[in-house]
Amino acid sequence: MALFEVAAITDEVSEDLAAALSYLRAEGIRAVELRSLWGTNIAELSPRQIEHARCLLREAGMRVVVIASPFLKCHAPGVVVTPVTGDLFGAHSITLEEHWDVLKRSLAMCVTFEAPILRCFSFWRLPRREEVMPALRETLHVAVADCRRAGVTLGLENEPACTIGTGTEAATLFAESTGQDGLTIIWDPGNAAAMGEQPYPAGYAGLRTASVPISHVHIKDLAHGPDPTGKSRFVPVTEGTIDYTGQLMALAVDGYRGVLSLEPHIHRGPMSMRRCIAGLRGALTAAEQRLMLQRHVP
Repeated sequence: MALFEVAAITDEVSEDLAAALSYLRAEGIRAVELRSLWGTNIAELSPRQIEHARCLLREAGMRVVVIASPFLKCHAPGVVVTPVTGDLFGAHSITLEEHWDVLKRSLAMCVTFEAPILRCFSFWRLPRREEVMPALRETLHVAVADCRRAGVTLGLENEPACTIGTGTEAATLFAESTGQDGLTIIWDPGNAAAMGEQPYPAGYAGLRTASVPISHVHIKDLAHGPDPTGKSRFVPVTEGTIDYTGQLMALAVDGYRGVLSLEPHIHRGPMSMRRCIAGLRGALTAAEQRLMLQRHVP
């Protein structure tokens, strides 16, 4: 048995949910994360789209592990509005006040699709991060309470375009905060690497030192060099800079029992996803074998 279950964000295969589910099922995957369906963000689906998605998931025998909402991909209160700085995946650029409705709709999606975790972010990143930290802590405190009432876990993803982009920054949020009980992290080593952090062991060590609860893990791998424009370039798992075998071993030893969700950020489609699934499964096998060897060393 593999150390962890492998899942995937469906729109990384196709915006057509039926096509994505058919492909993932053929690859032996039975868990998915929902972010954008048919070109529409998960928080903005129509009742008809929601019912269609439910039917497709039921027919495919798939379960939803995370609702990947865009909650808090917005400017912090009091910030002069500037152009959007990150991908919204079909959502609209709106104010923090309007994002409370995004949270409400996203929680409704969690209930509808029986997803235990709701993904959120940490405001668009500013040159002086400390200026928005008090507002971020207060906002997350309220959001966690709303999620708790709905029976849902709130997971904050580290994201380069947002205030919390690395493991070190996530650790600081928890180490310096009070009233964050119930908040968890969706750990994304690839995003941390895109910020210049060594996600494992350095970034992950920061999370463990601060006792940051990890509810979910995103999987992508950073290339050794940027693209021609100087931007971060992602490659299939085990083909880049991240020590995923070591990271998976550490997660297992530290008691992580959640899902690994593929979010390759390469060219969307089956061919790219197939390479990523194979790479992740290879890393899982290597991690399991090393752990078995360690257990048998006298």
